Amino acid sequence: MFYGIMAGFVVLLGVITVLTFLIIVRKPSTKTVYVPENTRITRSVDDIQNKPTLVVKIIEGMTNGHPVAVAEEKTIIGADNSSDIVLNHPTVSRKHAEIVRDDSGQFHIYNRSKINKLQVNGMEVSSAVLNDKDTLTIGAIKLQVIAA
Repeated sequence: MFYGIMAGFVVLLGVITVLTFLIIVRKPSTKTVYVPENTRITRSVDDIQNKPTLVVKIIEGMTNGHPVAVAEEKTIIGADNSSDIVLNHPTVSRKHAEIVRDDSGQFHIYNRSKINKLQVNGMEVSSAVLNDKDTLTIGAIKLQVIAA
């Protein structure tokens, strides 16, 4: 009985060690940049090549000043880890907003949350065209749009 308990403990300790190793040593993908306070950015400004680009920068509510390049056709902003821009905050929905680049290179933002609001320049919207120096409010997080 004692040896069975010890064997189970050794196996559990081994699993914990392997998981810890994978979490600490796991090399993130080349498109992921980690910043403090549980915010994950999947595309940094340096990743964009020859595409119409928009830069979004957190200015209030979390780690301020980290620019996020948006050049893909669709970019999801939300609290879910599968989002392109993860804002881990209780006032942010799992898939809160979506930025879409149209064929002309213009960027639009859409509120994808049924509960939480999206504001552009202080006005609650369900969708809007994004312009330079626009302020987005997603939950309690404020971001500034910078046209690149």
